[in-house]
Amino acid sequence: QLTAMLSSQNLGNEVSVQTNIEGVLISLSERLIFKNDQTDLPQEALQVLNTIVEMLRPIDNKVRLVGHTNNTPSTNPLYPDNWELSLARATTVARYLISAGIAPERLIISGQGEYAPVFPNDTEEHKELNARVEIIIIYKVDSSVINITSPVIAP
Repeated sequence: QLTAMLSSQNLGNEVSVQTNIEGVLISLSERLIFKNDQTDLPQEALQVLNTIVEMLRPIDNKVRLVGHTNNTPSTNPLYPDNWELSLARATTVARYLISAGIAPERLIISGQGEYAPVFPNDTEEHKELNARVEIIIIYKVDSSVINITSPVIAP
């Protein structure tokens, strides 16, 4: 559904939607969201985030926001390293989602810094694509299928 919503707004090329073992992964490129070393959301990012908010409203799944950077060291004095810059980017997206009505207790915020690139940091284009925020809509676990037993520890 999200892919169709994004495509209908001509946003399909700006956002990557995939599924993994944890949930539905939405990756937003730096070109869409952040300028180099910055955490402010530009106007063009709001349309994408508003579409995601509309998708999140009718469900109550947890949402993980993971900020990423490329391997260029941060020059912003507010964020002395890429860990802090990536976390600040994820926090900025979280604040926007909260302001749009998503409950803060649903959000999990983390930063990966430069340590989870999707491309080698060998060109400017690849660096831009590595500096991203991923939004993961976490699958719910059906508690009726979980059978928790005491761990067995062998001598």
